[in-house]
Amino acid sequence: MIIPLFIVIGPSFADAEMYHVFPIVGHDVSGKEFYEGAKIICQGITNYIIISMIIPYMKNAKSVVRSSIWGFLVASMFVFSTVTICLAVFGEIKILDMYWPTLVLARMVHVPSELLSRVDAIFLIAWIFAVFTTVLSYYFMFVRGMAELFKTKKFQRISFIGIPIAMLIALIPQDTYELYRYIKNTAFIDIFLVIVYPILLLVIAKIRRKKGSAT
Repeated sequence: MIIPLFIVIGPSFADAEMYHVFPIVGHDVSGKEFYEGAKIICQGITNYIIISMIIPYMKNAKSVVRSSIWGFLVASMFVFSTVTICLAVFGEIKILDMYWPTLVLARMVHVPSELLSRVDAIFLIAWIFAVFTTVLSYYFMFVRGMAELFKTKKFQRISFIGIPIAMLIALIPQDTYELYRYIKNTAFIDIFLVIVYPILLLVIAKIRRKKGSAT
């Protein structure tokens, strides 16, 4: 996924207009507008919850935590760069009419000598792989979480039960636009997972005077 992003972001700097980005804090942005943007961003960084579920079962947890933080920072940098370059190229008004501005940006990239006539095809292939790995990661979190909740190790049975449930949920949205409406309406869950839940765990750990273990 990183290489296609480099292919897309690199040539796009030539079409960027910095006046689309400034001022960085916007024009009299209200707290509500800031919160609306934060809800969407939180949906892109919930993968660390999956990592946090895996770390306790690893042999060298401390080094894994360090590597996970670095990985999270690098991924965040790429997300920030992608959002910034899309905003710089298309502008605030035009980008509101796009559902996948990064894909549109990929279609604008032209490689000299017709070496790659469709850069967006490479980007789409990488994007599909990234989506499926993300879905599988969330499904792992579901299976592991249900097993912990019911105190069982029958992961295979939980996985088989969860598949039809996931398929039924996937059939609820009738189209992409409705899917995005559902995502927007449930964004508060990500706020809870990203901000409230870790703080709650930290408070409970402080009250119970417990610390993380590297074993």
